[in-house]
Amino acid sequence: VIKEVRVAFDETGEYFTKNVGVNSVVKKSTTKEHYLYILAVLNNPISTFFLSKTSIYLAGGYYAMNKQFAGEIPIRPIDFDNPDDVAKHDRMVSLVEKMLKLKKEEQNPASSPYEKERIAKAIEATDRDIDELVYDLYGLTQKEIDIVEGKGK
Repeated sequence: VIKEVRVAFDETGEYFTKNVGVNSVVKKSTTKEHYLYILAVLNNPISTFFLSKTSIYLAGGYYAMNKQFAGEIPIRPIDFDNPDDVAKHDRMVSLVEKMLKLKKEEQNPASSPYEKERIAKAIEATDRDIDELVYDLYGLTQKEIDIVEGKGK
């Protein structure tokens, strides 16, 4: 059960293999999109919004997050014959790589308060850039974005 979709990439396979009850996404061999692109889409508020409309509502604002519901989250396919789509895909992958690097930097206990502030601002800006790119890929208007983010009706 979840309140919002949050997905992480397990580089080492350590977390997934040692924790019972962890859900996973396995990329099909026929999927051309980079796994970091998929990670970005799944972590976007679009996924939580979709799940909130299609999943079973549970007490306390939680939703069921099992294959039946999560497996239906629409991942926008990239048209690899379309240079604009390819550029957006590659930009998304680059932004997610940047985010992963920033998240690792954030874990450094030796960072100064100034450095921690710089990293936090960079994470926030990168997250915003990723979300804006996902919204663009899905063709959302500002009104639709506000609805997805819970700011409008």
